[in-house]
Amino acid sequence: MRQEGLTAGQTDSPIRTFSFSSESLFWDPDTAHPSLDISMDGKRVTRLSVAKNVTENMKRFRHHSCVFGTVSFTSGKHYWELKMPRNSVREYYFVLWFVGVARQSVARKRIVQKVDPDNGFWVLWRNIRIPKIYSMPDSLSGQLPLVRHIGVFLDFEGGLVSFINAETQEHLFTYTDTFTEKVFPLVCSYYSSTIELH
Repeated sequence: MRQEGLTAGQTDSPIRTFSFSSESLFWDPDTAHPSLDISMDGKRVTRLSVAKNVTENMKRFRHHSCVFGTVSFTSGKHYWELKMPRNSVREYYFVLWFVGVARQSVARKRIVQKVDPDNGFWVLWRNIRIPKIYSMPDSLSGQLPLVRHIGVFLDFEGGLVSFINAETQEHLFTYTDTFTEKVFPLVCSYYSSTIELH
């Protein structure tokens, strides 16, 4: 796996020739952690203070507070946008959210020590103690500007997962890898925050 980090606004971006048109996606309540509430229209994910009683199934996340999209991808180029929450949490928790894509076979019933490409996650994450976005959970070297509207671009055959500031179309970060199975849009939301598909 190779990860490529470009600074925001840098023109030498692997997605510079892509015409952005956001796909209509929805979150899959059958995969949602019990502490996540999916809105009736399937667009919003909200972290609850108390977990719900839900029907157990093999698809549901049980340790990480995550949810998959209803569609998976095995080919093509895809793009979607997310409106991120403002930080209204008073406590000093470490992680507020993850956004990106994950492979179908990621561990859903146990804790994943590193939410990274080696474990099937290509994500950005928000550190609540420091108002920055990071590219890798185990490294502070990937600090990125804090944005409220994130675009996610997936090129399955090209092996790219890129993130942009959807308001300015400035490039934030790109992972380069080889995908060998289905990948799903992913959100992990923590501590009473709401993330919305735009």
